[in-house]
Amino acid sequence: MRRAAKASVALTTIFALLACASPRVLTVEEEQQLGNQARAQVKQEFQLMRDRATVMYIRKFGQELVEAAGPSPFKPTFDIVEDEALNAFAVPGGGIYVTTGTILAVDTLDELAGVIGHEIGHTTSRHSAKAFPISQRTNFFARLLGFIISAPTARRVQRNVGAVLTGIGSTAYFYSH
Repeated sequence: MRRAAKASVALTTIFALLACASPRVLTVEEEQQLGNQARAQVKQEFQLMRDRATVMYIRKFGQELVEAAGPSPFKPTFDIVEDEALNAFAVPGGGIYVTTGTILAVDTLDELAGVIGHEIGHTTSRHSAKAFPISQRTNFFARLLGFIISAPTARRVQRNVGAVLTGIGSTAYFYSH
């Protein structure tokens, strides 16, 4: 069993080195596909505002900001998440979401433009696609480390502790880049 574990670690290490040697940014098409999946997940997990007038206003306002921002590989879409939190986020491929809490908290359209413009910047700069190689390497090394920690004993508690620790570490590493 120890021989198989050592062989597995050796192969995993080789694949890790290959992954680091050739980081790959997502193509526009791949990012769009990922975005379609993310938008479907957002619709499942969040309540989107249905007030047609408000949604249309935010969409029109967002499109005006997109036109002022210059060229983009995507046609950003805008939706409102019914949530009191002060938040806005962009998903890969141009889906941009603003919470009702944010809309209610701003005092001027300039403040709202700043929030939405920030998310447009993530989309046009393709931050999701550029972060993909870091994410892939981080996840890979987290799984490798978890395997190395738990392989010698194969005890469930140690596997769980290894998974939690490597998850925390990989998240910290990802957000530091």
